[in-house]
Amino acid sequence: MASNRIYFFLFTALFLILQTSCKTKKVAITNKGEQISKDSVLYNLLHPELPDWLYSKAKVSISDSYGSQKGNMYMIMKKDSVIWTSIKKLSIEGFRSQVNQDSAFFLNRLDKTYKSFSLDGLYNKYGLNPNLNYIQHLIAGLTPPIEESSQLEYVENKIHHIFRTDINNVIHSFNFDKETGWLVSGSFEDRFGFSGMWAYEDFRTLDSGSILPFKRVYKLHLSENDTIRLDMQYSDIKYESKTIKFKIPSHYTRI
Repeated sequence: MASNRIYFFLFTALFLILQTSCKTKKVAITNKGEQISKDSVLYNLLHPELPDWLYSKAKVSISDSYGSQKGNMYMIMKKDSVIWTSIKKLSIEGFRSQVNQDSAFFLNRLDKTYKSFSLDGLYNKYGLNPNLNYIQHLIAGLTPPIEESSQLEYVENKIHHIFRTDINNVIHSFNFDKETGWLVSGSFEDRFGFSGMWAYEDFRTLDSGSILPFKRVYKLHLSENDTIRLDMQYSDIKYESKTIKFKIPSHYTRI
């Protein structure tokens, strides 16, 4: 996988993935036969609560037309401030990234290079229009911020409540299981042809009582013949502060 694709993927993962994990291993219990109402799902969709701090780690596998890579991902998030990420393989750090209110930075430890750009510049380069608040909600395992005045389309089938809306010029579709109220799959698409989908399994209960998926699969379609797949298995999450270290070495080359 070429370096520029890794940089691109790391950010789109931050931008698009509803990322979370848990330090417990309790399997979530469901009440079979009962159904969660549309109004209950809608309330939770419109009222997410963002934690002040989040630390998580997961095993990740990334594959595309260039090949595949596996590693361990570590992430620290401070509300309304910063997102820090590190990817390691065999205990050796390969990549590190940091996203703040207006900029994103990526270090390639293997090539001793770095890349930086403004969040506003992503719209012109990739058609993405993110902001830190949006990204942090996804990382905390929450749906993106949706204004109550936003237009929401709703349909249902035998097993899903399905909500569809426009967020940051990207059409999002969320599929909630009727028996549990859990978000189990979804998709997104923008006017530039960037699209993707996700699916969740292995739901477990956190110590706080929240129920979140530990196994996740994401597919990002960059073009008709160019797809990136991400498989993630989480193992730990802590709602506590962590020291964040990010510095670009003077001998690294900007690309």
